Amino acid sequence: RTLLAGAGVLGAASAANAQPSPPPTSQPPQAPPPSIQQRLIDRATQNVHAINFDGHAFSGPGWDLLVNEGRASEFVLFGEEHGIHEAPILAKQLFLALRPAGFDTLGIEISPPIAEDLDHAARTGVDGIAQFCRQHPPGPAFYFWQSEAELIAAARAAVPGRRDALWGIDYEVTSDRRLIERLKAKAPSSARAALSALDQASQRALDTWASSHDPAALFTFSGDPTLVRAVRT
Repeated sequence: RTLLAGAGVLGAASAANAQPSPPPTSQPPQAPPPSIQQRLIDRATQNVHAINFDGHAFSGPGWDLLVNEGRASEFVLFGEEHGIHEAPILAKQLFLALRPAGFDTLGIEISPPIAEDLDHAARTGVDGIAQFCRQHPPGPAFYFWQSEAELIAAARAAVPGRRDALWGIDYEVTSDRRLIERLKAKAPSSARAALSALDQASQRALDTWASSHDPAALFTFSGDPTLVRAVRT
């Protein structure tokens, strides 16, 4: 494109030298095209659908759109910012609304083993989840919060049967102590020394976090990965 444009410029210059220039004409200034950011904002504004929440139930065109599109889908992905009180409430109501359409699993942002623990704890409701968090402090992030606990308790109660309704699809942030406890129950003798070293480092990280409240101190973010590799080996 650059070479063609350059050739065009040279050709135009040669023609200009050979022919008299036409009289100048006044052209109205052209507005610059909208930026990508502005185009995205415009499209997003065109697709705003209001959702009403009265403290108990959701309604409005946005809610109807979510339910109708969800019923026609095999999977629904719910993006959120952690700590927004209404987000898990909306997710809970949406799961319950989609349950008659066959939805029977809630994928959550924790590890698969801790999701198994939470699924078992949630069978006795929010109280069971709270008890699990007390037994394994501080509990799995972020289901030690009330509205998040109510979300998984409601999803578990809505799906009968023995199969797990909660699926862990991520890593663990605050429940490494519980993961290590589960490992202790099945580790062979050859792994005990390595597991003990991992256990001690995890406990030190938790103690540091408890006094500093700095998430970077958690073992998930600060721990030495070679300790985990040694246990695997």
